[in-house]
Amino acid sequence: RGDGVSYQLLGSPGSHRLQSTLITFAPGASYERDRIGHPGEEFAFVVLGEVELLIGDDVHRLNQGDAARFKTERAHAYRNASEIGMAFLVATVTPPW
Repeated sequence: RGDGVSYQLLGSPGSHRLQSTLITFAPGASYERDRIGHPGEEFAFVVLGEVELLIGDDVHRLNQGDAARFKTERAHAYRNASEIGMAFLVATVTPPW
């Protein structure tokens, strides 16, 4: 979804409702211009570095060890808020429940 952004699907593929992904960003990387809104919920946990979670016009800064859970209907994205590479885990659930 952008230069310096890498996705790694965690677990085996299949018909799971919960999709877990490890996302890494190089310094300065983001996909803030490619915000997506979709049905469901998302949980993010910052493993390394600092992340800015962008939801609509709101910016939420998350540090290493912080977590966020939110409904995903509003367009959202993430960007690296640190001078180092960063990594975070994202788990997404979309209907039908």
